[in-house]
Amino acid sequence: MAWPLRRREHPLPEDMAQWPSVDVFVPSYNEELSLVRSTVLGALDLDWPADRLNVYILDDGRRKAFHEFAVEAGAGYIIRAENNHAKAGNLNHALAVTDSPFAVIFDCDHVPTRGFLRRTIGWMMADPNLA
Repeated sequence: MAWPLRRREHPLPEDMAQWPSVDVFVPSYNEELSLVRSTVLGALDLDWPADRLNVYILDDGRRKAFHEFAVEAGAGYIIRAENNHAKAGNLNHALAVTDSPFAVIFDCDHVPTRGFLRRTIGWMMADPNLA
């Protein structure tokens, strides 16, 4: 934050129909809904075509209030039968049941800036070895 990068964005295709879909994962286990809510709402407001933006709460706590919030907000809700391998297992499970070519992970207390995808996905499209 003290010395921000002055890196330019890599241009996305002019035709938005060529923009890829992106899965945004917000993993949670025992955090309060009030904390997760801000991150999910921020992710849903990312500047990206709505038909190519998939935001998911990955709820290892299997909480009814989280499911209800996801439905109300328009986010996906993913749970798994067992909590093997903690957060890594949660993310691996989500990757196995979703299919966008790009996945973004925001910890449940990190609200994304609206332009995050526009600033990053162009570079990822230009260099398939970039992660």
